[in-house]
Amino acid sequence: MQNLDDCILTSICDLKRYFPYLDRLVASCNTHGLKINAWYSHPSSSQTHNQSPYGYKYHAIRDTMKFNRDIVIYADTPAYITKTPYIFRDLIREKGLVFLGGVDSLCHWVNDRTLKKFGYTREDILEDHMITGSLFGFDFSNSLALEFFEQIEKYEKEGWFQNDGQPPIEPFRTHRSDEAVISLLLKQYNIKQLPAYTYFQSDNPLCTFKNVKDL
Repeated sequence: MQNLDDCILTSICDLKRYFPYLDRLVASCNTHGLKINAWYSHPSSSQTHNQSPYGYKYHAIRDTMKFNRDIVIYADTPAYITKTPYIFRDLIREKGLVFLGGVDSLCHWVNDRTLKKFGYTREDILEDHMITGSLFGFDFSNSLALEFFEQIEKYEKEGWFQNDGQPPIEPFRTHRSDEAVISLLLKQYNIKQLPAYTYFQSDNPLCTFKNVKDL
């Protein structure tokens, strides 16, 4: 019989208007037998959202590793589980780490400063896509997944999630913080994004999570 004893989910918000969404996510985890480490405020280790946009997500993941479960899933607060997520858990176990994307063109959402840091030009990323930061996961028993996560932590600590004020001149529009950095890391590591609407926000039989702001 399957269970999710090797897996835990974490989610975080610090705005009271989002608390009902996190309550819903907690309830859906309880219904489907998935342990959750839920945050209604920032971890003490993290900076504010203004100082490091969305950086608190990775501090929440680091804290969640203390539960000693191999697989850690992150989901945004408005997400909820639609059916027991064995498929998504097994996908993370198979791949080591899973990020979803395939919709937004990366060239619109990463500033020149960060491209230069990674050694790319805007022309180099014209065919690349940006990940969604709303649902992803790591199998921390996998050495590559742990290394990749530590790289995310490094870039967050160094301030690469922060918008540097570069003006929006097409194709660049704005810098999408963690999503931009992780998309470039995936390219650097030659790790493929998986199709978002297969596993998230769809009626596909492989989809086990949705994200709806309807409360």
